[in-house]
Amino acid sequence: ILTVGLPLFPHKGLPIYLDHLPRDFIARMPQPADSAEAARVVRENLAAGANATKLFIVTPQAGRVTRMPADIARAAADESHRRGALVFAHPTDIAGVEASLAAGVDILAHTTHGVETPWPAALQQKAISLGMSLIPTLQLMGYELKKENVPADAAARLIAASVAHVRSFAAAGGQVLFGTDVG
Repeated sequence: ILTVGLPLFPHKGLPIYLDHLPRDFIARMPQPADSAEAARVVRENLAAGANATKLFIVTPQAGRVTRMPADIARAAADESHRRGALVFAHPTDIAGVEASLAAGVDILAHTTHGVETPWPAALQQKAISLGMSLIPTLQLMGYELKKENVPADAAARLIAASVAHVRSFAAAGGQVLFGTDVG
């Protein structure tokens, strides 16, 4: 079992779904403003016993998303790899998958949840050729969609699309792993 410790979020980009957590806990969530700070957070996480690093490449906000700058994601991934650690990413959307590839992420913590569009074939092949793995994290979707009051028919379509993404990735030769996107 691998754990990532405290994940790294975009600067001023904590996801809206963390708002219910205690303020003192939220204050501990790293949101590096630059590459040096990202590398420092990775070193501290790994020194504290984390086995890997998790990057929230894209985080949902109220009506928008915040994206982790490429140099910060790359610095965190490079520092992790220098120390022999894997890098997981929370990609959210197709651009998040592309950013994860550019950063050198090893494992996507889930597919592009909430995106009905299939991954472009070239993107999927690039991920597979670079050895990126995928954790389906499908079980969590129904719970999260229900919590967000997504109508049942829309939720079913979104879940089916995510299943199709995973199926396509596996059929193309991608490595699918067991894991979860939550602690």
